Amino acid sequence: MRAGVRLGGVPPELFPNVALELSVWHTFSYRDNAGHYGFAQQPQESDHFTQRTWTRLGATYTFGSQQVSAFLNAGIAENSDALSTFRMGGGLRLRAEFPLLLHGFYVEEIFARRFWLINLAYRFPIWPGQDLVHLQLLADVAQVGYIQGHHLPRSTLAGVGANLSVAITKRIDLVVGYGYGINAPRGKSFGGREFDAQFQFKY
Repeated sequence: MRAGVRLGGVPPELFPNVALELSVWHTFSYRDNAGHYGFAQQPQESDHFTQRTWTRLGATYTFGSQQVSAFLNAGIAENSDALSTFRMGGGLRLRAEFPLLLHGFYVEEIFARRFWLINLAYRFPIWPGQDLVHLQLLADVAQVGYIQGHHLPRSTLAGVGANLSVAITKRIDLVVGYGYGINAPRGKSFGGREFDAQFQFKY
């Protein structure tokens, strides 16, 4: 069950012209059967009762052929397990109703018990005098408190990225993106990379 208050909202589009949102949410769930699951080498435990609280504040604004976007997400899930906690990572914005994006990290790589996350974006035409090809620069930073057994080496995480979008027609957009996770642990060092492609058809 989920309850909350939302003022404004973000349209389900890759690049909405304008958006403004302030929302606060609380969700709780109950499992009749809870206990251990997963691989025998690393068993996980689920809880009967879990709950989360989070908030979202941000805006997108277009001026001329340029666009800026800034969003703050924050949440706490002290009474939760790995199946019900906040999952962060990746650059696919339409993957979830409230996407917790960290470019350069794997999708849902981060298991957060509490967090705050800032997403910034700036979009502009590749060359002036046209509105078909745009470049979007992205930056993310987060402070994370992990759930037990799912810690990364650092609690302050950052990622950057870029999206190249092409308006094939007035209704069809194709986007290819790249992300670099500055603090993403990979092998014995840091630095994760991700590539993605997104397709949008407006009807």
